[in-house]
Amino acid sequence: MVLYWDQVDIMREMHEIIEEFKALGSHKDRIIYEDDVELIQFIYDIMLKLIKKESLPREFWDQLVDLVQNKTEVTNFSSISNYIIGKQTLEQAFEKIKSRSLSLDEVADAFGVLRTFVSDELANPLYRAIYERLEEVRKEWVSRHNDKELEEELKDLFGKAIEYKKETEGLAPQEYITRTVAKTIAENLKINNNNLDLKNFKAKLQAIAGKMIIAQNEKKEIRTELLKDLLKQIKNADRRKLNELAEKISVFVINEIREDKH
Repeated sequence: MVLYWDQVDIMREMHEIIEEFKALGSHKDRIIYEDDVELIQFIYDIMLKLIKKESLPREFWDQLVDLVQNKTEVTNFSSISNYIIGKQTLEQAFEKIKSRSLSLDEVADAFGVLRTFVSDELANPLYRAIYERLEEVRKEWVSRHNDKELEEELKDLFGKAIEYKKETEGLAPQEYITRTVAKTIAENLKINNNNLDLKNFKAKLQAIAGKMIIAQNEKKEIRTELLKDLLKQIKNADRRKLNELAEKISVFVINEIREDKH
């Protein structure tokens, strides 16, 4: 059974899609999505009835299956092609798309693969940044409808996600955290992370990581030590931006340490 907050998120996503489709107006490619949006609208209306505790017609499920089969290219639910990018790993999906021009369906499928992957890792600031950029790209595409621009941006974000994933796979927890923090700072401040000296941060991280119980003030101390490192090395940076970045990173660090202890 779908949990309440899952249901809320699903309803929000469907409503957003319906509204964005309406925003296409008389765009030449609108017809491509009409069947898909009709299906989403049907499910959305039914879910509204469920939320309002209204009874569903007995033929609902048969009608839904018929509509999906009639309005999409999936004619038989028991045999879906293995070619679908969504069935592949992140790396396999990128291998299929990185070196050739894509159809709009392939772009949409690859978009879904990357979005699903990073949305499961939102506690990580690097994956969250990719997720947020993906959402920006999607909205920009709706307003400008530049398919090639969408494709190129998608490939770039895919590459960043895979590069970071490979870079941190198999690392010990403290090394994983340190590498992620340095890369997050470099990405946000547009600097070379190889030149960053996080001496104070690393010392505090090591001290916290060795404790059996993490106190409430540990996040503040991580943030303070990280700020010391940043203010010492990045002279002309926006102080408020550094504070926000240090706060975001400290939350990530404490969450990672707590997860490692369980």
